[in-house]
Amino acid sequence: MDPMNKTSGHSHPPPISVLTRAIQHAILLVTVCLTGCVGTGGYFEDRGRDAADIFTASAGLGGGAKARIGPLQVGLLTNIDMAGGLRGGKYGSISWYETATRETIAPYPYKMTKFPDTLYPWDYPTYIFGSDRFQVGHNRSLAARRGKTYESVSLFPFVALTKQPEYYTQIEVVIALVGSVRLGFNPGELLDFVLGWFPLDIYDDDLNRSKSSPPSALGGGHVGSGD
Repeated sequence: MDPMNKTSGHSHPPPISVLTRAIQHAILLVTVCLTGCVGTGGYFEDRGRDAADIFTASAGLGGGAKARIGPLQVGLLTNIDMAGGLRGGKYGSISWYETATRETIAPYPYKMTKFPDTLYPWDYPTYIFGSDRFQVGHNRSLAARRGKTYESVSLFPFVALTKQPEYYTQIEVVIALVGSVRLGFNPGELLDFVLGWFPLDIYDDDLNRSKSSPPSALGGGHVGSGD
């Protein structure tokens, strides 16, 4: 055996080969998109909105800080998201008069402020350890139509409950000193985005699901029936 070829059976592909393969896959994906866009505008709109759901980067007014992993959270914070940003799959500014997006979290119980149009699925308690409400534009907003508005309540310290499933996969931090910044990542929304290409809608947030279908690289897009 040639000593120079002792490791030939365990050789790894050169980096240039891996890069070439990645470029080929990217070209194939672009080709699928370009050949299937006719009649599938709603499909790609939903994929774009799913992608926007993955990350959160918004600004507002408040004081304090908090960290949350799913339903578990810790901090001392009062905050109103009213400067806009990326949240709930929507990017843009928010006017003060069209938002009911606000939150308070404390390590001690306080008396709850109740909203007339409740988003909380259970009876409001009198005293809580925190509440978090995301609502912009009421039922007319894109977030509301996609089921992204929510209201969570902490009946006990460090635990928040709501009916929205994507709330339980959100990871985020909020830091506020007059101005506030919220940064978040949602692995559940990432899974929803990936499965949406097949298409599977685990969070039931696709607005055009009945009006569009995935594009085909061979036969182009299929035009769904309109209402």
